[in-house]
Amino acid sequence: MNTTKHQYWSQTACKYDAATAYVIGETTQRRTKNWLQAQITVTDQVLDLGCGTGLFSEIIASQAQSLIATDLSNEMLQLAAARLAAFDNTTVQKADSYTLPFPQNTFDAVVLGNLLHIIKHPARVIQEAYRVLKAGGCLLTIDATTYGLTSLGKICMAVRYLRGFGFPPRDNKSLDPMDVIDMAKGTGFTITSLKLIGYETKSICMRGQK
Repeated sequence: MNTTKHQYWSQTACKYDAATAYVIGETTQRRTKNWLQAQITVTDQVLDLGCGTGLFSEIIASQAQSLIATDLSNEMLQLAAARLAAFDNTTVQKADSYTLPFPQNTFDAVVLGNLLHIIKHPARVIQEAYRVLKAGGCLLTIDATTYGLTSLGKICMAVRYLRGFGFPPRDNKSLDPMDVIDMAKGTGFTITSLKLIGYETKSICMRGQK
């Protein structure tokens, strides 16, 4: 990951939760978490890439058999570790999503929560997710998006982002559902479900199977 971008997210760690709630909205966040929880089973061994402060990791840990939550930012990982301290089925560790330190066919599910739209090469991360998934394992992606919003809605979301986070890194983008589908199918995943969740703000939630 680009060093400047890495520093950007490290510097936002302490305000990340509040800024995300402000930009995305609590209703869309809640519905997105509910969707994620419904995808995880009690026998799943799960890998969470780009876990940030553990907003989604907490949902996964409450449902899965085991979870490894990873990020490149030490500051984000410190906050994630504190949030997940009560779960004895969870490990928090530093890892680069482009070159994961795990053997192939390891996990039942890989979660990419608001990761694809902030990185330069999202397809490469999906390829790594495919590699470490067991046969039949699932890829779960969540991406906040301006897709489907009115012009005013897009402007309002952009203004909230600037107020919450400041100017975004160059690689930040708004994906549409077909972007996510095409990347996943191009790697070999079969798309089993896709939902656009939310009203005033939206998240693309996709499930793919290896």
